[in-house]
Amino acid sequence: MTTTSYVYTYDDARFYLESLWDSFTNATDPPKRFTFEDVFKVDDFKRAVYTSYDGAGPGLPQEREMLQTLAGARYLKGDPMTWGPLYFGLQMAIPQELVDLLSRFGEGDSIVAGQIADFANFTKAMRYNGWRKVDLEALDVLLNGTSTDARHVGRRGEALFSTSHASLGNPAQTASNLSVNLSPNETNLNFVLNAMMTQKDENGAPIGDDGGTYTIVHGQALASKFWTLTNTKQKTGSAENDMSYIYSIRDRIKTVNWPELDPGYTGWWVLGPKHGLRVKWMKKPHFDKQPEGKNNSIGYFMNQGARAFWEHWRDSYMVAPS
Repeated sequence: MTTTSYVYTYDDARFYLESLWDSFTNATDPPKRFTFEDVFKVDDFKRAVYTSYDGAGPGLPQEREMLQTLAGARYLKGDPMTWGPLYFGLQMAIPQELVDLLSRFGEGDSIVAGQIADFANFTKAMRYNGWRKVDLEALDVLLNGTSTDARHVGRRGEALFSTSHASLGNPAQTASNLSVNLSPNETNLNFVLNAMMTQKDENGAPIGDDGGTYTIVHGQALASKFWTLTNTKQKTGSAENDMSYIYSIRDRIKTVNWPELDPGYTGWWVLGPKHGLRVKWMKKPHFDKQPEGKNNSIGYFMNQGARAFWEHWRDSYMVAPS
């Protein structure tokens, strides 16, 4: 080892490392933009999210004559759902050996500097993986959207994506936001968009198209196909250069390639502006200093609280792989 012109006392070395790590751990910005931020609606928990309504509504008024008996309106609601944050954590410690080395040889020593850089990179990786954990939780909501397991269902035990959703109406109607093995072409995307626009809102009226953005989520296997689909001007099968409807609204279509999907995954999703997929933060990845650990190590605990979930199934559609 080579010595530097300045040698720390043990207490000074410990204070130097603690101050250095405080500057690393107090960074609050994510290391990059994660995919869930482009797909889910992201905000903070003000309180737990409680939802209890859904099902059959009052329907439209019926024509009647004086004294004629009318069928009574009814309002059905499923079991209430309360969404709170899930907490995750991870620990690390700067060992006493690094404090000893710094106090003897200073931060300019090559071995000391290398170990400090290694621990700094590890700290950054902890924070990165804190954000990535939420990214994977959000993707899990989509991938398990057809599951009826208790961890994934919403009110009335329904999956997020289903061919038999109970839609508002009197009598109650059913609706679908799920298909299987549809190729990403103009005809099929038009079909999906039309199916979404005709879904019924909480008042029993079609959702329609309010001019907002539609987000298409896919994996690498379909990236080139969706690029071609949204950038091809001529309508499929047209001999007169009629413009494709998809091309005409291309400025309102956002395609998102989720890199965590398996490269060969051929399913895809479309989310409209009124979709109900949410990510809520209680606490973004945050470091707390721990009491002095074994052998006088300097301990840190990274913790975070967040939840990826869905509030309602409307204005969303899944095309599952075969």
